[in-house]
Amino acid sequence: MLPFLPDLPAIRGEIARFHGAIRHLDFHFGRLVAALEQLNRFKDTLVVFTTDHGIAGARAKGTLYGAGLETALLMRGPHIPEGARFDVPFSNLDIFPTLLDAAQVPIPPRGQGRSFWSLATGGEYEAHDALFFERNYHGSSLPSSPDDAQFPPPYDPMRAVRTRDFHLIRNFEPRLREWRPDEVGFTRDDWQEWYPALWPLKTESRPEIELFDLQNDPLEQQDVARDPAYAATRQGLLARLENWMRQTNDPLLRGPIPDPAPVAL
Repeated sequence: MLPFLPDLPAIRGEIARFHGAIRHLDFHFGRLVAALEQLNRFKDTLVVFTTDHGIAGARAKGTLYGAGLETALLMRGPHIPEGARFDVPFSNLDIFPTLLDAAQVPIPPRGQGRSFWSLATGGEYEAHDALFFERNYHGSSLPSSPDDAQFPPPYDPMRAVRTRDFHLIRNFEPRLREWRPDEVGFTRDDWQEWYPALWPLKTESRPEIELFDLQNDPLEQQDVARDPAYAATRQGLLARLENWMRQTNDPLLRGPIPDPAPVAL
């Protein structure tokens, strides 16, 4: 079981299916590595294994909680020490400049990513002191079935900033402060069992600001955004988040973001 999830039958079943998917992926990734070895190219090939989001499941994929943001990142290739591990924050935005750096191709000045090739090969590296995240839509805003009327549409814009010590999430849509059970990895038949254990009931509101002390609460179970002891931290992180949104010309600053790909099912 994952420690941030309650021990319930529906969640156990989901985790079991997830382990089956891992075994399937491991087998076929092994086929790719075997093909490189047969071609005598494995030793001089940079192999990168990563994902685009966290695990598919409740309080994970599709959310801006830690389990939804944390991705796998494994690299093997020339000049990378075998078995090296790096406890520094990376973003998927960093992978593109890293690959260019490894290939000795000039990195375009425009972009937010930062190459970590020097770190991977044993050199100096200046780590990010904060990472920023966003969510606008998760799926189409049009209902896929009449049953969808009981759930809020998936336009739920939020932004987040995460440092080594703290994680702040800002929810921008006050009318939609609950998660759709079907978009976080479970079926409607299961959700009534596990949903209240992870999020407020439908009669309660999700707060506009969520703040987690990662040193004392790494599983993000206790929101301290309204604790006076964290007022300065909250204010400072909110200022950094707003500054990042302005630097990146975030369209959310100009109002609601239209659905980029509505699909009628």
